[in-house]
Amino acid sequence: MVDNGNTSFPKMSKFVSDFTAPSLMASPQIKIISGTVKNGDTDSSLLNIYIPLKKIYDLDHRSKEIFSLTRIRQGHPYKISLLEDSFVAFEYEIKQKTLSVDIRICLSEAVKRSGEYPSLTLQLADIFAWDIDFINDIQPGDLFKVLVEKWYRNEKYYEYSDIKAAFIINKGVDYAAPKNTPIKTIADGTVVSIGYNNSMGKNITIRHFNGYETSYLHINKYAKGMKKNKKVIQGDVIGYVGNTGLTTGYHLCFRMRKQGRLVNPLKQTTDSSKPLLQKEMGGFIAQSMKYSEKIMAAQKLSQATP
Repeated sequence: MVDNGNTSFPKMSKFVSDFTAPSLMASPQIKIISGTVKNGDTDSSLLNIYIPLKKIYDLDHRSKEIFSLTRIRQGHPYKISLLEDSFVAFEYEIKQKTLSVDIRICLSEAVKRSGEYPSLTLQLADIFAWDIDFINDIQPGDLFKVLVEKWYRNEKYYEYSDIKAAFIINKGVDYAAPKNTPIKTIADGTVVSIGYNNSMGKNITIRHFNGYETSYLHINKYAKGMKKNKKVIQGDVIGYVGNTGLTTGYHLCFRMRKQGRLVNPLKQTTDSSKPLLQKEMGGFIAQSMKYSEKIMAAQKLSQATP
């Protein structure tokens, strides 16, 4: 302030700068408490010494769209920030990432090309171990999609956590349909497996001619009488559309193998018989008429016999 001569001020013997009281002039200090979630720890047990339970519930409610604090897990790091012993923030280092990458050589190559780490390959292989032979079944053009949680410590990648969803598109076809829509076998064959696992849900595999097998996954319920070694005819209902296993909605996942290798069902053509040569056609017709006459004569005989 400038004294223009019109204002009088009481005489001050000392200015603020004359006092030697550095503790009064210091900036407020942020205190960081770091730790690792232990067995039995919850957001409430970690925070209730700093804020009341009501505020913990409110904090969890506001964070749910990103990450619910009830989902903290043992072994993962956290930080609590305090300003002059008052709660400021709770940090739990997690990020979610969605990947969608085409496979050119193999799964590990695709994961590496996406910028991710080899441990993600192992997690994906473990999830699909019962469905896909990653040595023989993977082909160029296949695609994998994954939503995974990544843990960070001090803003640096630490490890992968849960895979929330994963898809590998490997020459199969998905057909969206309402719940309990009938599923029919595409050809005559024999049921070679019927059962349940965590990824495919309820499923049936049928062996057909010429080395073909078809599989029907995520079934809600089987048709009556379905069991291993049962003979089925083209068009038989074998089950009903469901949402069992790792799925995001009601649909049928249809897969086809030929000689043990997965193939694209939409590109398969059935092998047709060789047509008769023109010179053989006359003999074929004559034979057909001969045997037809015998069948008709036998039928007339059986009808005439009491």
